[in-house]
Amino acid sequence: MRKDDTGGVGIKSLETGYRLLEVLADSMPIGLGKLASKGRISASRACKYLASFQRVGLVKQDPETHLYSLGDAALRLGCLAAAHNDDFRKLQQIQAKLRDDTAQTVVLSLWTDRGPMIANIEMGLSPVVATMKLGTLLPLTSSAAGKTFASWLPQNLVRPFVTAELAATQRNSADGAAESTHDAFFELLQAVRDRGIEHRYNSMLTHINAIAAPFFDRGARLVGVLSIIGDENLIDITYDGRLAQALRDAQNVFRDERKG
Repeated sequence: MRKDDTGGVGIKSLETGYRLLEVLADSMPIGLGKLASKGRISASRACKYLASFQRVGLVKQDPETHLYSLGDAALRLGCLAAAHNDDFRKLQQIQAKLRDDTAQTVVLSLWTDRGPMIANIEMGLSPVVATMKLGTLLPLTSSAAGKTFASWLPQNLVRPFVTAELAATQRNSADGAAESTHDAFFELLQAVRDRGIEHRYNSMLTHINAIAAPFFDRGARLVGVLSIIGDENLIDITYDGRLAQALRDAQNVFRDERKG
C-alpha cells in the first residue's frame, strides 16, 4: 500500500494494473513484450496482470495472433461512465424513439481516441449486422457515421485516421494517388456539412445501407452520431426520404431540448 500526495492510502498493484490498461487502450492490439515494456514492468509480471484481467473480462487475447485488446467488460464500463453524461442520456432517449418511429435499427456512435466507436445499439424489427456490437470501431472513410464525424470534427483530429485508412486501401497505387484521394476526401466533406446528414450504400458490409446525422450540445460540440442501418432492399436512405426526415426531426428535438 502507498500514500498519495494528499495522504490517502492506495494500492500500488492496482495503479500498476491501471497503467497497463492505459497502454493497452492506446496501442491495442498489442503483444505481451511491447505491452510490458510500455507499462514499465517485466513480461512475467504483465502476464499475471493480464491473466486476472482476462478472467474478469477487462482484457481479451486473440487466439491466433496472441495479441491483447480491451475486453467487453472494459468497453461496458466506459459506456456506463458515458451514460452519466446528460447529453449522452438524452441522445439515448432520442435513439430509442427513432427506433420506435422507424422500426429500424439505430446505432449510437461516440468519438474516442481510437476513432468512432459504437456505444449503443437499438435493434429494429429486422435485426441486422450481427458482427457490429458494442465497442466496434467504425472507419471514417467507408461508413456513414465515420464520414459524419470526419465532417464535423477538427480536421487535425481526424486527418491521421483518414490518412491511415486510405493508405491501407491504396498500397498498390502509384505514388501520389493516395494523396490526391486524401485531398478529394476532405473536399467532399463540405457537401456532408451542407446536407447535415450522410448516407452510405454497402456501409461496412455488403447489402447493408446506412444514413447518419450528427448531434450537438449547447456549445456546438459534437456529442455523437445516430445512424439508421438496414438491408438495402428494406430501407430508403435517400436524402429526401422518410428516414432522412426522421433524423432531421430527431436533430431538432435534441437541439430544442438542449436549449431548454
